[in-house]
Order: sequence, then C-alpha cells, then structure tokens
Amino acid sequence: KTVAVDLPSGVDGNAHTVAEFAIKADLTVTFFRCKVAHVLMPAKALCGEVALHQIGLDESHLSSDDYPCELNISELWRGELRPPSTYDHKYTRGHVLVRGGGADATGAARLSAQSALHCGAGVVTLSCPTNAIPVYAAHLTAVMINAHDDVNDFNGKLLDERVNTVALGPGNGVGDLTKQFVLASLDSGKRCVLDADALSSFADDAQIFFAALSSCKETAVLTPHHGEFRSLFSELAAKPHLSRLHLALAAAKECQAVVVFKGNDTVIASPDGRSRINNSAPPWLATAGSGDVLTGVISAMRAMGMSAFDAASAGVWLHANAANQLTFPMTAEQLCVQVQHSVSSLCQSVT
Repeated sequence: KTVAVDLPSGVDGNAHTVAEFAIKADLTVTFFRCKVAHVLMPAKALCGEVALHQIGLDESHLSSDDYPCELNISELWRGELRPPSTYDHKYTRGHVLVRGGGADATGAARLSAQSALHCGAGVVTLSCPTNAIPVYAAHLTAVMINAHDDVNDFNGKLLDERVNTVALGPGNGVGDLTKQFVLASLDSGKRCVLDADALSSFADDAQIFFAALSSCKETAVLTPHHGEFRSLFSELAAKPHLSRLHLALAAAKECQAVVVFKGNDTVIASPDGRSRINNSAPPWLATAGSGDVLTGVISAMRAMGMSAFDAASAGVWLHANAANQLTFPMTAEQLCVQVQHSVSSLCQSVT
C-alpha cells in the first residue's frame, strides 16, 4: 500500500498540476486543512483516500489568501435559501424565462424548465419558435409556453417585470439568432444563466460577449464544460500550466461573470476572486442532459434571490446531491425530479 504525506510526490501543490513521474497513492494523509490539489483533477486521482488530521489550528479554506478557495459545502450558502413564506405568491418566488430550440431539439430546454420549477421557482415560462409549440405543449403542463420567433418578439417578454431570470443555451442551436437572444437578455438587466449553445455561439465573438457580460446590471452565471470553455476562452485554455481552478478564476475575471467550470471537480469562480470546488459529484452524473438540469437548478436559485456566486454553488451542490441519491445508472429525467427532494430537505433544515 502506498501512503503519501501531504501530497503524493510529483504533485505541485501551488499549480495543482502533476509531473510525469508523479506517484499514485492509495492513502494520502494531510494536516490542518485539505489542499486544492486533494480535490482538483488530475491531482485528485492520484491521492486515493484522503485522511485529514487536525493539529490544533482552525481554518476552513482550501488555500491561502492569494486565491480564497473553499470546499463547496451547504453551510456556506444554505442561509440564503428562502423557503416560502405566508405572504408569498408565485411571482414573488421568482419567474424564470427559458429559451427553447426548434421542434427537433426540445429536450434540453424542457429539462432546464422543469428543473427550475421543481427547485422552487414560482413561475417558469418557456420561449420557443411557433412551429415548436405542439412538441413542447405535449410534454409540459405547469410550465407556460410562449412563441417568440425572433429577438423582437423575445424582447417583448423581457419587458415583463415579473420575469427576473433568463436561462439560455440548452438546445438553442449555435448561430446568430442565439447570439441575439443572449445579448438582448443581458441588455435587459435580468439575471442570466448561460450554458451550451449560448456560450458556443460566441466562440468567434468572445470580446463582444465579454463586453455585454461586463455591462450587465446583474452578474451572469456561465456553466461551460471543458469543450465549451476551450472554445470561449481559447487563449486561456492554450496555457497548459494553468489548473482548472486558475483557468476558472482567470475566465471569471476576464468576462466579469461567475464561471461554473463543470467536471468531476466542478469549480465555481467569481470575478471578485472567490472560488469553490465541488467534491461530491458521482461519476454517473456524466450523462446526457445532466448539464441542462443544472442550468435549471441554478436559474431557480437566482430567481429566488440568491447571489450569482451562491446560486451557482447551491445549484452545483444540489445537482450532485440528487445524483448521489439516485445512484448508477441514472438519467437526466430522473435527476430533474430527484433534485426537488434535495432542495426540500435543505429548506426544511433552515426553517
């Protein structure tokens, strides 16, 4: 059995990278606090079981003050969850507007919309092309459906003051029309959660996108996986010496949005330099549609009033928690329903 002290040999504790000669430990014993490398890939995979032993110090951060990073645990943000009050009605619980794709690509937006509703948003409206309404209507009940064929139609809905959060990207298609919807949403001042095609559409116009994000009244949340991150932040992604944490922090600062860099070790980075690493996601969360569910969960948290950074942190944690409850094998449809139980349990603990 190979036992490492602090970190396996060959793991850089500052850069969070591994050398070619790095060893793989069965057990890593560390002291005082876990380090970023214990929970961030690829070093995480070399640590094996991590045993933390206290030596009389008191510190919850994973890292130094140079980059304040925390393990994403519910105690950090659960106080911002707002269970329904006697005085609430559906619109005070938050109204999420989800943009859906055409008739041949409805599943992703439906998962986002249903997840937002399951996680506590009072109202969810799905915007889609007119010819796609029959498909959406056949699968959705409590989610309202509006036809918006172009950005002018969509702008009309953005003028509705009851809509406070917009979720765009899943199933929208990559292209100019999606760009227009994204820029209109950012310009409206709504809380925006942007994923998938909403990010990929700006691969060749990143600076235009970043400028819109920087000038947006509300801090947006971006949820790229590795491929989407590489296409949107191509210059950063070309720097192999940067870890996922450093990449996410640099990206958040560059675009002035909260960046959720998805993966087994999802990093949530804020433009103000704060970061959290989620270490609870099971491998079976890597399934088609799970990212669309996450978009809906984060959107619900934003709609209910959580800050962008905490909403992203809560969404990632709840998403992983629901997946752990389901176990393998799991589908995104099941996750969409199960995450409701995670939210319910957490809300009961703060009432």
